[in-house]
Amino acid sequence: MLSALKKHIETLLVPDANGDNSARREHGIRLATATLMAEVARADDVLDVRELAQLSDLLRERFSLTEDETRMIVNDGLRESEQSVSLQGFTRPLHEALTADEKSGIIRMLWQVAGADGTLDKHEDALIARLGELLYVPRSEVLRQKHDAGF
Repeated sequence: MLSALKKHIETLLVPDANGDNSARREHGIRLATATLMAEVARADDVLDVRELAQLSDLLRERFSLTEDETRMIVNDGLRESEQSVSLQGFTRPLHEALTADEKSGIIRMLWQVAGADGTLDKHEDALIARLGELLYVPRSEVLRQKHDAGF
């Protein structure tokens, strides 16, 4: 299952035979980002409606999505999060496809999701630190984003 999922994400981020990968790449980034955000929302074993609302708002804003597109990508991210057993299938393709600033932006969104319910659980904190490592975002940048999010 994990192997198939990792292959699916990587396929979305790799150019097709014609070299046209912009739509596929963008969908892969959206799905991987939504899945990581869902993981953070679920990290404290409570899928809070405020965190889900923040997750949706951030995805809609970041990727300029319609309400329907947002609902679909959030549902897909939640489903992938429930089925995944490893985060590397999502972080590795993002690391390879994104710039340092884009990866830092993802870390910022993760902190915003974690804080949407008004508290930062130790599991959310540890998960975001780990995701920063997997995305090769310097620890100092992860901490800066945490501070900027109000923690």
